[in-house]
Amino acid sequence: MGEELIRDFDSAVNDYFEQIMKLANTNFGIFGHSMGAILMLKLVERIENVGKIPFCVFVSGNPGPQVLEKRERHRLSQVDFKEELTRYGGMPRGVLEDEEIYDFFEPVLRADFEVVETSYDAVQPVISSPIVALMGREEQGVEKIETWRFHTRGKFKCMSYPGGHFFIYESAKAISELISYCYDNEI
Repeated sequence: MGEELIRDFDSAVNDYFEQIMKLANTNFGIFGHSMGAILMLKLVERIENVGKIPFCVFVSGNPGPQVLEKRERHRLSQVDFKEELTRYGGMPRGVLEDEEIYDFFEPVLRADFEVVETSYDAVQPVISSPIVALMGREEQGVEKIETWRFHTRGKFKCMSYPGGHFFIYESAKAISELISYCYDNEI
């Protein structure tokens, strides 16, 4: 809690890289949801550059880097920012309604949006690791999920699940079974 918030893309990738390099064994996968999917793509490029190849990269809740809207949600007023968070779903109502709790989390959430919205390089990497792209069927941009195919020289698969942006909550069992399958088999 005493750490400074990360507000730029490269610093976020560096932070993840350092953490993963301490933990990554010889057979590991990477999962990124929403903004994390974009971060994971650049992160995996960096991991591969040091000779480690994840068994699979799972990108979730994001139709792909080419589809990203250039927006600055991190600069919205508090009212508009709360509306944006409500639209996405997944944020407990109690957090949005309790002023003290919201005031604690708001800077963290804004920093997360800022990382992707202001610092992401438009040149998109192509990785060697296989990619499995996942999205909710009611999610905006789900029809463009196949754009992730252009970011791997490896195998590619895409799947959709019932629900919106936070489909991962309702489909947690199916997603964990998919990850286990990919771990044991080539996709």
